Amino acid sequence: MIDDDLSVRRSLMSLVRSLGHVVAGYQSADGFLAEDGLQQCDCIVTDIQMLGSDGIALKREVVRRGSSIPVIMLTARDDLALHARAKASGAFAVLRKPFDVNQFIDLLERALEVHFPAS
Repeated sequence: MIDDDLSVRRSLMSLVRSLGHVVAGYQSADGFLAEDGLQQCDCIVTDIQMLGSDGIALKREVVRRGSSIPVIMLTARDDLALHARAKASGAFAVLRKPFDVNQFIDLLERALEVHFPAS
């Protein structure tokens, strides 16, 4: 979970843990990449706009490194151009804050199913 808003990050991490998943939190995309978070995750949930690298730049870096890990992007902005850029970068989904918790859970579970299809 990557979000520069501590309260959002903590809330989402708590929600993801309650679903039985292991989750790590990062304040920035740069911190996530510096700690090699990419090697330790099955799905990335990130805010689009943060200090330093944004969620779109993060997705590009994920692809550049050869990873197909799904990326769910969150944004507080109602900006169609931003949403389009995020989707064009390859985001699995773009979700506008505040969002319905059940919608988030559904997106997360679908992203994990795509990345780890049932045998």
